[in-house]
Amino acid sequence: MLSPSTEAKDRFEKRVMYQRLPSLQEYVLVAQEKMQIEIYRRVENGWVHITYDEHEQVEFVSIKASLALNEIYP
Repeated sequence: MLSPSTEAKDRFEKRVMYQRLPSLQEYVLVAQEKMQIEIYRRVENGWVHITYDEHEQVEFVSIKASLALNEIYP
């Protein structure tokens, strides 16, 4: 979960560090203040950034799963 106090570090420093790992396929950020999930997904030529908002189905390609946001947020 992204908290206001750690969001900048999670969004930038940690993401860049994790994306250097060859085995990492997806980096997921879960917002704490609103229903929103961001996924950074490895593709053939780099990374894509996808944002999912309320009422959307979140696709976790690396684990072959999908969940509606309302299943993730109570």
